[in-house]
Amino acid sequence: MAVIKEWECLEHGFFESTHPICFALGCESRQVRRVFNTAPSIGSPELKRFHAGLKKSADMMGITNFRSAREGEAAYGNNGKGLLWGDDVQKVLGVNMDQLRAAAATPLTVTKKDGSQERVEKSVMRELAAEGMTKRVLPRPAELIQAKSDK
Repeated sequence: MAVIKEWECLEHGFFESTHPICFALGCESRQVRRVFNTAPSIGSPELKRFHAGLKKSADMMGITNFRSAREGEAAYGNNGKGLLWGDDVQKVLGVNMDQLRAAAATPLTVTKKDGSQERVEKSVMRELAAEGMTKRVLPRPAELIQAKSDK
């Protein structure tokens, strides 16, 4: 079975056929050329599932401004400030790293709606580090997408 292609006869217009022969009666098909009017299908079910999973993960995490990052920039968020190194922390945030470390080490006091206060003594960052956050491991995916047929 031959493949149907798109053609254009300069005298009679566009048509689809397996061969460059115009359907108009009396046409000698001397000025028929191949054209591409219909875009080829690009993609696959797997790619569609990947995009759907990426979109759902971004929605779950509240990421709305993905962009291609240049060297030293974050791929999303951060308002284009990029990574902060050395004295850049002081320039951008207004405080140096030692002040930030000291603030992180102090207990956190939370005022509830009823006016009572609760004091959190433990360091959340230290606990996360103890749980393995600082190890070189891959993070768990926010969303797992797979075909129903996959086991």
